[in-house]
Amino acid sequence: MLRRALRASRAALLTLLAVVLTASCSLAVDTDELQAGAAALDCADDEKVCPDRLSPKNRVVCVSKSNPSYGCGEASCAPCSLSNATTHCNSDDKKCAVTSCQGGYKDCNDDEGDGCEADVDRDETNCGSCKNRCGAENGVAVCSKGECQIVYCSAPFANCDERYSTGCETDVRTSSQHCGGCNQPCAGTCVDRVCHP
Repeated sequence: MLRRALRASRAALLTLLAVVLTASCSLAVDTDELQAGAAALDCADDEKVCPDRLSPKNRVVCVSKSNPSYGCGEASCAPCSLSNATTHCNSDDKKCAVTSCQGGYKDCNDDEGDGCEADVDRDETNCGSCKNRCGAENGVAVCSKGECQIVYCSAPFANCDERYSTGCETDVRTSSQHCGGCNQPCAGTCVDRVCHP
């Protein structure tokens, strides 16, 4: 008797579970609306049909073909995504384009396909601004915080005036003001780093 009652209870529980799952599925997907698709919408010529990302029921909506949040043109509904940039739709070729660059980035190669690719705070070929290449005569320069700075001089040269623009300008083998090293004046003649009276 007990076994028969348990079987009846289990059958009732399975039936209830099936009803709940069926109801849940019908709430998750509005199949009638999905089947209707674009046919149910009266979109303008400059609009396209895309999924409504704000809807929990997979609805479709008419959106502008020039709305970068839904991509540009008719080919896709994926949002424009260009590196380090805010975007808009180019009216000529209907492609995603850079509106402005973010942070310390700039579009230095004039290729909107890769967005704002240059970090002008650190890029040694675009330091502080596009096309500003760091380089030091007789030494090595890097880009730091948007400015070119000398970090190394090849012997026997030194950056004794501490200016980037002049590079490693001093030959400490022969300089009377920097004989053997910066700020080591020689009252006589500097020969091979040695001051001779």
